[in-house]
Amino acid sequence: MDKMKNNWIVIVTIIILVLAVFALLYFGKNLGEASKKPRQASFSVTRSLPSSCRLNENCQVKIIVTVTAGIANLGIQDQIPNGWRFVDSQPRNYAIDQEKGLLAWIFGNIGEPVKSQIITYTVIPTTKNGKFTGSWITLPDEKKGTIECSDRVRVK
Repeated sequence: MDKMKNNWIVIVTIIILVLAVFALLYFGKNLGEASKKPRQASFSVTRSLPSSCRLNENCQVKIIVTVTAGIANLGIQDQIPNGWRFVDSQPRNYAIDQEKGLLAWIFGNIGEPVKSQIITYTVIPTTKNGKFTGSWITLPDEKKGTIECSDRVRVK
């Protein structure tokens, strides 16, 4: 009788283990797939220009980055009007091609999503006409877009 009882215990234990392995494989696979789906990024990049600037005097430009759902890395590029001079930027982690009037910033650290922030940079208008253009890119998924809002400022 004890031998028969022991056999049943072994059989029930094996059945429980087999069921547990199947459950782990099934639910583990589904959990793994769910964790691989990227979280939808939600953010905006807009430019704010003053209503007017004076010729050959400092003029501040703001680029507002508003993040409501995480993005890993964000690259921003802004082009100042032809002939205008770049003075400075906050934050200072920028790259510039002064000849082309092209400014660039990259945001994001490993393990930390990009946070909402304001980039403020100063230019000197050297002509009365000019148009700003800009774009952004997210990495590593390489989604692209243009900087929204103001692209012209009146120069007095």
